[in-house]
Amino acid sequence: MTERDEGVSLTATYGRVAAHLVGRERELTLVLAAVAAGRDLILEGPPGTSKSTLLRPSQPSGASRWSSSRATPT
Repeated sequence: MTERDEGVSLTATYGRVAAHLVGRERELTLVLAAVAAGRDLILEGPPGTSKSTLLRPSQPSGASRWSSSRATPT
């Protein structure tokens, strides 16, 4: 995939994910930048703050290392 193809793919992903979010444009930009750079992410926050909504469609095709974990306060 060329640099231009990656840019088009990121733009398409941004548009697709942004359609499901309200007020999370900055976070979406940061998530996509990290994914494009091959970096690991940790998203923290209370339930209902769009963590999964940000991550699910941002997953690169064929990603084999994609995991989710939950911590429940005691």
